[in-house]
Amino acid sequence: MPESLAGLQRRFDAGEFDVTDRYLQLVIEAEGTLIGSMVLKNEENLPSRSATFGIIIGDRAYLDSGYGTEASTLFLDYAFAVLGYHKINLDFFEYNARARAMYEKLGFVVEGCRRENHWSRGRFWDDILMGVTAEEWWSKHGQPQPPDLRPAR
Repeated sequence: MPESLAGLQRRFDAGEFDVTDRYLQLVIEAEGTLIGSMVLKNEENLPSRSATFGIIIGDRAYLDSGYGTEASTLFLDYAFAVLGYHKINLDFFEYNARARAMYEKLGFVVEGCRRENHWSRGRFWDDILMGVTAEEWWSKHGQPQPPDLRPAR
């Protein structure tokens, strides 16, 4: 289960997050309010240049407002362009239609499932596995633009 936003805020304020290229967790803030977090983990081997992505918008008032899509796009641009990942994987529970819609909109492709792997709401549910490669990401979202280094006017 994702941790509460209050718990996440305490951990963030205490500086507990690992910001290496093997485990990167960022909070999502809107209008000065902590609304969620994202994580990118490379727990396999670094040469594979693949990682596992996760996101949660824990404040229901901010659901269906585009914050998850915007934050994910920025984060995954960074993962591919700056960190040099070749592939990003994720998994989610079958009943989470909102997550599936967002992931498909971002360009993730269903790669499989772990059948009846998660118990919740009185029954077993599948874990859906998705992934996107750097090539697929850039073909959908365009190549990253170099920063504008001209002096401000």
